[in-house]
Amino acid sequence: MMSKGELLWSGCCEFPAATGADGAKKYIDVPRLSIGSEEQFLLNIRNGSEDEILAVDIGQMLVMRPYANDGNVRRQECMVADVLATITTTMPHRLKVGDRIAFEGTGGGVTAGLYYWVIPSPALMTDFVFQISATPGGAAVNLNADAANVFTYVASPVAGVYLPSLAGSVASDTYTCGSYHGLAKGDAVIADATVDICVKDVVYYVIDAGLTAKVFSLSAARGGTVLNVGATTPVTTLRLAEEYFSHTSFSVAAWAAGTYLVPVAGMVSKLIQGWPFGPTGGRIYVHPGDQTYDAFCVSASIRRA
Repeated sequence: MMSKGELLWSGCCEFPAATGADGAKKYIDVPRLSIGSEEQFLLNIRNGSEDEILAVDIGQMLVMRPYANDGNVRRQECMVADVLATITTTMPHRLKVGDRIAFEGTGGGVTAGLYYWVIPSPALMTDFVFQISATPGGAAVNLNADAANVFTYVASPVAGVYLPSLAGSVASDTYTCGSYHGLAKGDAVIADATVDICVKDVVYYVIDAGLTAKVFSLSAARGGTVLNVGATTPVTTLRLAEEYFSHTSFSVAAWAAGTYLVPVAGMVSKLIQGWPFGPTGGRIYVHPGDQTYDAFCVSASIRRA
């Protein structure tokens, strides 16, 4: 049984001396902590600098996954039908265009264990009916016979997201893909190479300007203004970016003779079990507010309140 003040986790990072240059932001990763009930906890921060105020952000790293629905594996019975080449489910399938599924049985034109992707079919897609392709955004699979089957929704890994080379359109400041890009408003992407307006490893955001199944626009900020596309030739290949989302920010005063205790509002076991909302834990970013400072260390711990 846990007692008040019991240490659950601790970590630290070091800042070397900096002179005339902005100190780099550093982070401390917090693992997922398995706590049984919703009790209150405190985050303890020790700022080892004698004269620097420390800025602290706690939050999570997220990867945007356009071909993932809600992250849950769902198993459903269905009927493969050669009429109109459709899949019919006994319950609402809750799938969307770009989602990936796998069948448990072979028959009617599908093969067990292979991946298939949901494709647009406005005239056919309903809560119980959809069409599939053997490739993302490809042609509908030739379903040649009626057959009962079972499929499972499979969340696509980031490395498996299909994004073709992109062609820019100067007239509309948009990018047009040869196939369905699967991106959604707010998705964060980075370029594999510096070409045209896209700089390698810089995060850009998909915005709703001109957004269709094959067309999208980019901005330098989430929900910002559209970037001016400067070329009509193929540009580069984009991939999904991992980005940091801050949930709580505060300052920690310079430390001289003790530990600085920071009570974070809502710091309960439910939060730190799912901080972030998954199995990997969270992240604490720390950075000094000045450009010149002596070397110092920052430590953090989570204790039961």
